[in-house]
Amino acid sequence: MAAYQCEQLNESARLMRARMLDEADSATSRGERWSATIGPISVTLTPTGWCA
Repeated sequence: MAAYQCEQLNESARLMRARMLDEADSATSRGERWSATIGPISVTLTPTGWCA
């Protein structure tokens, strides 16, 4: 992996972490599923203990 690719991946991971701490935490605490894609990173969170 080239240096610029590592930098892009690091920035995507940083942005995803920030969104997960804000949006995802709020959504899952309300029992909602949360999904996001930033660059090459995709995350889907489904709260446990909830039936859809």
